[in-house]
Amino acid sequence: MVTSERGEFAYAPPSSVTGDRIVLGDDEAHHLFRVRRVRVGEKVYASTGEGDVYGCVVAADHTLQIHQRLENFGEPTVFLSLGMAGLKGDMNRDVVDLATQLGVREILFFQGERSEGRLTEERIERLRRTALTAVKQCGRAWLPKIQHFKDLAALLSRLPGGAKVFMANPVDSSVSIGHAPGSISQAVLLVGPEGGFTEHEFNSAMQAGAANLHLGDRRLRSELAAAAGLSFLLTAAADFRERHDG
Repeated sequence: MVTSERGEFAYAPPSSVTGDRIVLGDDEAHHLFRVRRVRVGEKVYASTGEGDVYGCVVAADHTLQIHQRLENFGEPTVFLSLGMAGLKGDMNRDVVDLATQLGVREILFFQGERSEGRLTEERIERLRRTALTAVKQCGRAWLPKIQHFKDLAALLSRLPGGAKVFMANPVDSSVSIGHAPGSISQAVLLVGPEGGFTEHEFNSAMQAGAANLHLGDRRLRSELAAAAGLSFLLTAAADFRERHDG
């Protein structure tokens, strides 16, 4: 766990930072000082959720005194987005937790044609709280943005033109580990519900320039397909960077 190696992480949005001091919100202060029992003089890391992590020491008044600024701390070199079909039950929470820990910058839920669950705004708000907890657990600078779209077409229309889009819906022409993509600076992984993408959704993604991503010859649950696909893209981007920087 991050806390055993680097100290506790707290969430401190930019509005809580004034000069070299951070004043935590009531909930964060209670969790840090009452639940985690952090004491005066101990080192704490504070993530703004917007690209910065501050190395701090707890002052006598329970504010955090900033000693260093760590930009993009704990972040991968590739801007990752996850386009995820809404799942049923608590599986959406598992997806958000895993994706946040893996370094995803935005999680874009959509109502798949075969989705069994339906996300309400109340559930989306709970998922944002899940992402915040995961940010503090893993120790990173960015809090993923979570949005919800009525269908896959609405999500695809929102994607930036330069992003490389991969679809966890393998066919014979799929990209595989042995054929890793080249330089990736911004990537989007699309994952369908338990029943998979429909032909209509598949064709829409292909027309938007998506490539198929092969994740093995077994059927994977959607949340595992998301984790495996994101891990593949992170590895591919890191390998390409190492080969060309070396």
